[in-house]
Amino acid sequence: MTQPTQKGTNARAGILNGENRPPIFSTGSFRKGAPRSQKLMSTIVFVLEEAMMDRLFDQPIFVRQGSRLTREICSVRDAVDYLEEWPAEQQDLVYETVLGACYDALDGSRPVSAAQRAFERFARRAEILEESETAMPWIVRASHGSGQVSA
Repeated sequence: MTQPTQKGTNARAGILNGENRPPIFSTGSFRKGAPRSQKLMSTIVFVLEEAMMDRLFDQPIFVRQGSRLTREICSVRDAVDYLEEWPAEQQDLVYETVLGACYDALDGSRPVSAAQRAFERFARRAEILEESETAMPWIVRASHGSGQVSA
């Protein structure tokens, strides 16, 4: 009498069984019978999203974009995207330093807070920094009350 194999159980538990590598995570949300490539893509997307979550700024930075728009920069990736759109004729040593700090924060070799401070100083120097109260006036607390209705 042969014993049943525990190949599937081991793979789900994340134990190496010689043929399969353990999953990076297990959510139990995969459809039964879904193609292996779909499961792999779901895993990759989840891992990438998790990696980006820790790259968020403590507070968003608001910067002017053009003469009428205000753009919210919430993460290192947002800051890099904004800097990569910066006009070439205005790219100087300070710009290069800030962009380098953001790239370093993306790959984890520099803290996110350092990239946030560098980007905020860059925005202030370039005179594009908007105060959050100006950009989103509904955020400011009312000085006369909490807005709650008494019972």
